[in-house]
Amino acid sequence: MILLLLIAPSIAGFSNASSYWEGFPHIYNCSGSGISNEMLEKSLEFWNSNGMHHYDLKKDENCSDEISMTGGIYIVGDSDILKYDEHARSRVYFDDATGEIMYSHIFIKKEYQKNFKILTHELGHSFGLSHVFDTNDIMFFNAEISELNVTTN
Repeated sequence: MILLLLIAPSIAGFSNASSYWEGFPHIYNCSGSGISNEMLEKSLEFWNSNGMHHYDLKKDENCSDEISMTGGIYIVGDSDILKYDEHARSRVYFDDATGEIMYSHIFIKKEYQKNFKILTHELGHSFGLSHVFDTNDIMFFNAEISELNVTTN
């Protein structure tokens, strides 16, 4: 059975889903990530309210390099892979033949780890969404993240 992302068109129209998870992804908030469980839960509530209900949250996980190579979304925090001008980056690893997402890593610079919109945007990539051109959309591709006009209930 293939689980497709079912996300309400009010966010993006969602012709931008380029990959998918088969089954329910585990989301690991790795200890030391700098992302609070409370903010992560708020970000997931945003996606829940827009149709993305299928995941399993694991809080304060001890994520070693070995564990973070399969089967989930790993929020690891700051990393030297981020370029000087990047606030955050998601690396989504998927099967080229099928489009199935195998795992994902989310990196957010320390000074942006309390920014709800950046985390929510990066989770969107980890759920399989691409950038869009709508400037009010959480998946807008080139926004000053603080300027996005996104409501969160």
